[in-house]
Amino acid sequence: TLGTPLGTVGVLDFAGAGVVHLVGGTCALVGAIIVGPRIGRFTHDGQAMEIPGHNTIIQGLGAILLWFGFYAFNSGSTLALTGGFASLAAKVAVNTTIAGAAGGLAVLIVMRFKLHSFDLNGLLNGFLVGLVAITAGCGFVEPWAAFCIGTIAGLSYVLASWMVVSLHIDDPIDAFAVHGAGGIVGLFCNGWFPSKQNVAFVTGIEPTSWGIFYKGGGTQFGVQLLAIVVIMGWSATMACLVFFAIKYCPGLGLRISADQECQGLDVSKHGGFAYPEICQIQQATTVALYKTGSHPMTGNDAKAVSMKNLKELTELSIHASVPPADKDGFVIVTA
Repeated sequence: TLGTPLGTVGVLDFAGAGVVHLVGGTCALVGAIIVGPRIGRFTHDGQAMEIPGHNTIIQGLGAILLWFGFYAFNSGSTLALTGGFASLAAKVAVNTTIAGAAGGLAVLIVMRFKLHSFDLNGLLNGFLVGLVAITAGCGFVEPWAAFCIGTIAGLSYVLASWMVVSLHIDDPIDAFAVHGAGGIVGLFCNGWFPSKQNVAFVTGIEPTSWGIFYKGGGTQFGVQLLAIVVIMGWSATMACLVFFAIKYCPGLGLRISADQECQGLDVSKHGGFAYPEICQIQQATTVALYKTGSHPMTGNDAKAVSMKNLKELTELSIHASVPPADKDGFVIVTA
């Protein structure tokens, strides 16, 4: 919708790339920073250790269900099907499909060159970041622009994911790379791709500025950039207040103890193994074992493990088809 005007120009955000996704992505990034990395995510020398997901089938199903939900999310934002809005809802659905596919394709191609294989996780997150980005402009742009927006969003996901890891921030599901970067791209592109006709029809207001590609001047682009800064600043501030309040509130706290984390929440919180096939490894689904002493992220709270036990559990991990200890003494066991 057309936000509160700055002069005569308001923020273009059709279905919430800013007020939904950028808010959530920014809060997720702040939360990840304050909570801190999982045990074993980074080694002493700063190397990132992969802790992969355990069920790509469920992951794929979830991504497809989310994609399906975006048709209601985006097309439903027309708020009507009369007075020409049925045609608008149809175009929104087309743009949503194209952007999601373009985002997935862009990430798939980049990962193919980077990893020399087709990465399913990257493909699924590419779908999602394309869908997130198009929420801002799905009612304002044409299908060719939706392809461009989805492609830019896919590339931004790869860059944002790399940036977060390089800063030693542990974002397990790439929430910022998908929702934060996708929201930024969506708002950014609404300064370039919307036509005067589309903006006028959707908002019911004769616009004074629109996309640069349609010779609408740079005012709309400037307003979109300002929206990105304001949304991220407000969201980060509110998130800091909430997360720090929880972290330092007696009886609450943001994360579990090192012992509970090593056991796994299925054991420590729910009293049983989620994956019975690895019951022989008492440290459960995702566990980091390290040398006697302390861990760079947990200090004296780290669980000391004798080298004898480390060797025995490493042998168990080999039988369970999971990575053994690395050169720094870390063992990451996944189901």
